[in-house]
Amino acid sequence: MCAFISSLLRKTLGSSILRPRTYCSSFISPFSSATRTKIPQTPSEPSEQPSSLYPFDGITAYTKRKKADLRLSHLICDEIDEISESVDTDEEVDVPEKFPFQIIDGDADKLILKRYFNGERVHVEARYLGFAEEEEEEEEEEAESSSSLNLSLVVKLTRRSGISLVFYCTARSTQITVEKMQLERSVADGPIPTSVRIFNISDFGEKFQKALYNLLESRGIDGSLVNFLQSYMILKDGKESVALLRGLSTFLVDF
Repeated sequence: MCAFISSLLRKTLGSSILRPRTYCSSFISPFSSATRTKIPQTPSEPSEQPSSLYPFDGITAYTKRKKADLRLSHLICDEIDEISESVDTDEEVDVPEKFPFQIIDGDADKLILKRYFNGERVHVEARYLGFAEEEEEEEEEEAESSSSLNLSLVVKLTRRSGISLVFYCTARSTQITVEKMQLERSVADGPIPTSVRIFNISDFGEKFQKALYNLLESRGIDGSLVNFLQSYMILKDGKESVALLRGLSTFLVDF
């Protein structure tokens, strides 16, 4: 009877159901190394996590950074106090009532003045050169400040025809020293001027040099203008220095 049932099952279901299943030796697991797609290796990037071999490295670096930031913060306060002792950064420079120039506050170390004088355009570019020690002249002046602000001035006088006379000057105390001059002619086809070579004023006679100074003074380029520029530039430098320091302080606490 058992032999009959076994024979019947082979016919209906096939012989494989009665044999234990065996796997082919060539069967490859989907997780085996032979079937994995090889991904091109890219250069490894440095890990942002601190090395587990040195667990205190991150803490040490953080502590050193905080100490450096704190020290700089204290020095910032000292610098602001020092600037405030010499310059009142909250005040404004008093512009004279009949000041003939339009003031254009430019870059950190530059100031532009403009005016029109009998159809002539006057353009002055003043640059801050810093303080320089005065030479000892008289003993009674020692009680006064021994330093003055040096300025670089480029004065450009332009006529309606487009021709310009350019003076390169330095200013100190209330004096202007004209060092060089140059002629420029505007090009009709474009804004680029053609320039004649620069001449040293010292190459000319004293009377001619004096006439050049008179020409500048008649257009408002004189000692009173230098005095105003010095006051303005000193205050401008103080305000911008304090603004830089306060910005640096914000940087240190913004983390």
